[in-house]
Amino acid sequence: MSIEMVHISDMAQRPLVEELVPGLVDQGLVIVAAEPGAGKTFLGIHVGVHVASGQLWQGRQVARGPVVYCIAEGVSHFTYRITTAFDQLGLRAADHPFYVIPHSINMRSGDDGQVTKEIAELVEAIGGLPEKPRLIVFDTLNRFMPGGDENKQADASALVRGCEFLVHNFGGTVMLMHHLSKGQGLARGSTVFTGAADQVLLAKAGQKGKVDAPVLWTTEGKDGKRKDRGPVKQWFQFKSVAMSKGFLVDKTDEDDFDNFYVMVTKYDENGEEVQSNVVEDTLVMEPCEPPADADDVGGGETEDTAALMELIGQVGEIRVRKTMETLGWSTGKFYRAVDTLLAAGKIVKDEETKGYVSAVPRTTGNPFVKQGR
Repeated sequence: MSIEMVHISDMAQRPLVEELVPGLVDQGLVIVAAEPGAGKTFLGIHVGVHVASGQLWQGRQVARGPVVYCIAEGVSHFTYRITTAFDQLGLRAADHPFYVIPHSINMRSGDDGQVTKEIAELVEAIGGLPEKPRLIVFDTLNRFMPGGDENKQADASALVRGCEFLVHNFGGTVMLMHHLSKGQGLARGSTVFTGAADQVLLAKAGQKGKVDAPVLWTTEGKDGKRKDRGPVKQWFQFKSVAMSKGFLVDKTDEDDFDNFYVMVTKYDENGEEVQSNVVEDTLVMEPCEPPADADDVGGGETEDTAALMELIGQVGEIRVRKTMETLGWSTGKFYRAVDTLLAAGKIVKDEETKGYVSAVPRTTGNPFVKQGR
């Protein structure tokens, strides 16, 4: 890794880091931790498909670009889970820059902190893409530190250094899928992982034992983390769909049925594969409203969101610094209110002006101009 020295006046001219998926995933090193079956991989696919396609997420513009998904477990059906996710958005997977590395890589840096040959080869492979990736996913963390112990600080630090090397080279987001300690709600292994992360997104499962129960993904909680922005509190639901190969064919055409869908493999008494007319099912994740019995639904109307909506109604568009000065708010308070209103679909970000606007008609007066002058 080369050394870069930049004068503070030049650093100040650099733009603030944008979110990868506004209101959900930041840029930098992101840990996604959940118990088995909570949908870590499905969340990774959901985010990846939106980033690779540039499809709006909850009405918000994502940071569009190539996705590299490193998967070291459950590879057999993984490809079709991706193509099905694209299909659910009305898109063809082949038209978008979504790449897969279907095997394990040792992402730990050397004992002396230096980049290993394996990491260097990965950087070279990724560097061969037409443009830098916006998202690199490792699913799961433990499978990308073979021979290492996730509970040992030295091994955890080595993995973090390897991932940070990718962030330094490519920017964007490096996402580590990880497990929670059983029954504790904490990320498994050394605290080095969560300490080094820019964001830690945790899954709080819904109804126990129910596969299709909504899941809350949040940065709140003992191990949750999000720097400089309001907390994430987003519910997702699973939807069972027919597994597709992602080709844009007429699904009503019986001749193309086998070409479009993934069929269940069946065998006769001699162990020979036979023709099957049963379609494989898979799951996709999609945002949803909090369940009626949720203990903490989040995202509701507050005095802060009401004040912000009133201000937007008066001026038509608000900017971060001026609004904070006018209302006397901290950055965190501002973004908590903004994220709540974005999630509720009451405001949108104008990508050209970088301000926030609403459909509420503009009224007279300008609160940014002192009265009596």
